[in-house]
Amino acid sequence: MSEQLFRSAALDEPPLPPQYVERLVAAGRASVRRRRAAAVLCVLTVLVAGLALVLPGPRPSVPAVPQGPAGPPSLPERIAPYSTLTSTVSRSPGGRAVMLYQFGSGELFNLFQPLALGADRDTYRQLDAAEGRRGIRPWLLSPDGTTAVVTASVDAVDALTLVDLRTGRRRSVPLPSPAGALPLAFSPDGRTLAYAAVPMPLSDQYADVAGEARRTGVLVLTDLDTGRSSTLSAVTPVFAAAFSPDGQRIAVQTGPQVRIVDRAGTDVRTVELPAEHILTTHAGWSPDGRLLAATGAVASPGGPDVTEYHRRIVFVDATGAGGPVPEPLAAEEMLGWRAPDRVVAQVAAGDGPGELRDLPVAGGPGALLSRFDPGSTCELGLQTCQAFEIRMATGLLPALVVRPADADRGPWPRWTTVTVTAVSAVLALLAFLVYRWIRGRRRPGRWVDGGATNPW
Repeated sequence: MSEQLFRSAALDEPPLPPQYVERLVAAGRASVRRRRAAAVLCVLTVLVAGLALVLPGPRPSVPAVPQGPAGPPSLPERIAPYSTLTSTVSRSPGGRAVMLYQFGSGELFNLFQPLALGADRDTYRQLDAAEGRRGIRPWLLSPDGTTAVVTASVDAVDALTLVDLRTGRRRSVPLPSPAGALPLAFSPDGRTLAYAAVPMPLSDQYADVAGEARRTGVLVLTDLDTGRSSTLSAVTPVFAAAFSPDGQRIAVQTGPQVRIVDRAGTDVRTVELPAEHILTTHAGWSPDGRLLAATGAVASPGGPDVTEYHRRIVFVDATGAGGPVPEPLAAEEMLGWRAPDRVVAQVAAGDGPGELRDLPVAGGPGALLSRFDPGSTCELGLQTCQAFEIRMATGLLPALVVRPADADRGPWPRWTTVTVTAVSAVLALLAFLVYRWIRGRRRPGRWVDGGATNPW
């Protein structure tokens, strides 16, 4: 009886409405589209959130070619802390520089940046041409701050690399023959470079150009415009060098003495330095030609080729007339002359990288120009940053003024962009998987009749 009842009910079932199946398929497709749109929206939201978290602050607006000087050269009142988000000279040149320096720490990891600090704007750029396989390559900054010369720290080279800090372009100046090359001094007009040519020993894979120069280096003068070089073979070994104010003579330290020679290598006179002092490279000769400056230095326990300074600047008579000289100054390192009676020096300040001060050669505390911000980003926040190998644009120092600090690091480096993109993609994928998992848990159950899934 019941079978007949159900059979009659099935026979009396009303027909489906017109286009019922088509509407059902369209509704299903619309549901799929809504879910896909929600997933895309979720991915975009996570991507934007990831970028906002990883990259703090807006990207600075930096012109491809910096504007020319709008006023006197300047130095920020506070030198910015270490940052991995600092762009490079080749990617975004920051204009002429007032200073090149290494900044970072090497207590746990050897993490240093070779930086060019702008002379006209508060720009910081990594000098990527100076990054070598064994640390920062030897460098020097031209007196006008527009050019950096870079060589190699452990290898022989066949050319000097010159970097235009205004455009980021590089050019090569061939050497007379392949050799290790240690840049020592620019002439005041920036056209001639004095460097120590070093025959690198092939038997010692750990030989260092700076250390070998003190044993076998020969003084070479190269005209950077024409590429012509003159080797002063009698001037050896070479510790340091500085041009006279008129550019016609060179003071070269070849041991405890400083030899003053002309451009042909002929000796003019010899000047005695106190023991354990090194002539200030590139900036040792005073603007009036009367004094030479040297910094106290000793070999460190790490080896005879490693120099440690011991906070003393001494002055000696460069004229040979035996005139009076100022008393020594307490400072870490002599960096250049502002006037015949004033120098710029790095001065210690606590455990950090210290300060840059304008010191009178007659003595006294002088005037603060700028201080390094040690920051808290070196060695993953475990160490303060330190500044090394400071080279200033000596021709800009007499007119130098101090500007407010407002660090411009340029566009983010490419490695940062790649890392952020990868992290954001992973976060987006995880968000999408979580979204699918949540949707699956909220989906209503389906019942099965006779082994076939019922979509209704």
